[in-house]
Amino acid sequence: MGNLLVDRIAPHLQGFRWIVANQIRLYSCYCSPNVALTEFEDFLERLEASIRESDLPAVVVGDFNSKSGTWGSPIEDARGHRLADLMASLYLIACNQGGSPTFVRGNSGTHIDVTFAASVLIHKVCDWTVLEEESLSLHRYITFSIRQEQGNQGGQQTGKRWSWKRFDLSKLRTFVSSVEFEDSANAAAATHRLKSIVEEAFNKSMPKGNYKGGKKPAYWWTTEIDELRRKCHSTRRHIKRGRLRGEPYANGVENIEYREARRELKHAINKSKKNCWSNLCKQVDTDPWGLPYKLVTKKLIGRKPIPGINLPGRLESIVDTMFPNIAAVEWPVAADKYVFLEVTEAEIIGQAKKVPIGKAPGPDGVPDLVIKRIAEIRPDILCKTFNLCLGDGIFPAVWKEAALVLLPKGNRPLDQPSSYRPICLLNTAGKFFERIIKGRIEAHLEDQGGLRDRQLFKEVSKKVQRRDCIQF
Repeated sequence: MGNLLVDRIAPHLQGFRWIVANQIRLYSCYCSPNVALTEFEDFLERLEASIRESDLPAVVVGDFNSKSGTWGSPIEDARGHRLADLMASLYLIACNQGGSPTFVRGNSGTHIDVTFAASVLIHKVCDWTVLEEESLSLHRYITFSIRQEQGNQGGQQTGKRWSWKRFDLSKLRTFVSSVEFEDSANAAAATHRLKSIVEEAFNKSMPKGNYKGGKKPAYWWTTEIDELRRKCHSTRRHIKRGRLRGEPYANGVENIEYREARRELKHAINKSKKNCWSNLCKQVDTDPWGLPYKLVTKKLIGRKPIPGINLPGRLESIVDTMFPNIAAVEWPVAADKYVFLEVTEAEIIGQAKKVPIGKAPGPDGVPDLVIKRIAEIRPDILCKTFNLCLGDGIFPAVWKEAALVLLPKGNRPLDQPSSYRPICLLNTAGKFFERIIKGRIEAHLEDQGGLRDRQLFKEVSKKVQRRDCIQF
């Protein structure tokens, strides 16, 4: 479920919890084998009420500690009888297949982990399997798939990524130095040409790669643990094959080897966790923004989708509220056209030194590092483009586009626009041009006497007056 797009997460309830994903309500359940039958019946009543309240089809999985022939158990107990009756009344069908036990202790195995699916979904549930991998538990891993309708694929989309660590400055320099930037008739044509050069330089200097959204191993995982896990799996499979051939293995050499391999695997995992945790604690003092920080803030697992953001109309409602359509203001045309000073190549190189590296790119995906290097190698390209924009008095529309990122605010309702903090990521070329404009606006204001102290936009030297104004 690492890439499953979750639309809703229910609060934790006694004995079960559910989520909604791809218009299916998925339940995860557990009931202890030590509770009395009356308590088990109370658990079933709560589960039934929850399933019936929803109009969505349900998939119910869990460790019910119940036995019934309905899901492959050779015997049936009172709990299994009641669970089977309940699921039948809810039109839920058991998906367990193959006869493999889901719980194994020594020579004995039982079928207490069950998967149920609504009758309208049963034809979509496939590949239900009890895995033979070592789980370090008496319970076995269970996997199954739910086929999605065409055009309703959940999960994280595969997107284009670039390997910044493999950035080749020599390739960028070779291309940019040889590219021709002919004079353009207007700002729109120059902007389009600049965009093409930047993208081509980007593609030539940084290799692309497809991000599959695969799950990364735990920070404490090592090659030693991987080898011990393989050994444990191999030993257990050997025992299983011997049991199928009717060979006794209880208290035999194979059983001893399996127990020893399993013990070594557990010991290696615990030791690695302890050592890695100790190292993480030490790294906090030397590198506060390193691996410990990323683990705590979950930066290593990537950005997860917001639950329910793809529900019909929700995203549009949030965006329309945050960015309402406002009628364009018709500014009066000045009698005298103000002429800005032309941008110089020296100014471009100076601004390039101020461009930060590592900021998130805009919709074009071009990182600030590429623009920074282009400005240093061929400042004339940016210089000509910016001068045409200043001369025509326009800010290109392509630089006004932004990639919107919504950050949830705590545990607020997901359907409320006020529950999100919007961040707009702009293209680096447009931000570079903004710095050029900013310098000219500040210079113009200073020539006109500057801003008044009570406008609160003066430099830090005026903070005393600002404080007095605020108190007033």
